[in-house]
Amino acid sequence: MKERTTTRRRLLTAMLAASSVALAGCKQKAGSQKTPEEKEVTLVVRAAKNCNDGRPLQIVVRTTMRKSFVEEDYSAVARLVVVPDESVVQTLLVFPGQVAVIPLKFDKYPEALGVYGMFNRGKGESWKKLADRPLEIDVVAGESAFERWGVREREASSK
Repeated sequence: MKERTTTRRRLLTAMLAASSVALAGCKQKAGSQKTPEEKEVTLVVRAAKNCNDGRPLQIVVRTTMRKSFVEEDYSAVARLVVVPDESVVQTLLVFPGQVAVIPLKFDKYPEALGVYGMFNRGKGESWKKLADRPLEIDVVAGESAFERWGVREREASSK
């Protein structure tokens, strides 16, 4: 009888040892939990001293497609400042003479971003710019329009 109990204890001990070794391999360490890698696009807005006639400039950044970007008018984008929809990534206010560097974070890189300056006296279509496959967008806001514009595109393999 005593031999049977000892055998059962040894068997139970061996099973517990085996299962603890197996479970140790499955257990994740604290802080090592994998999260999806965030994608980042950097927006740099340089406002000239005379930007927007010396008044703060509202900037709207949104995901868009070329066709809808071309068709958008000023009043439709201006409404997004007050009531943003799901396409709006960021709104910001830049003061004359200020440089704003804004990291825009995404789960998946956008195909295109529209950057819109709500100038008081905008000229033609230079109040909005389209960035295809952006990694970094650098824009200079002048008196009544975007004066300079640069986009560093990401590589084709980045998604």
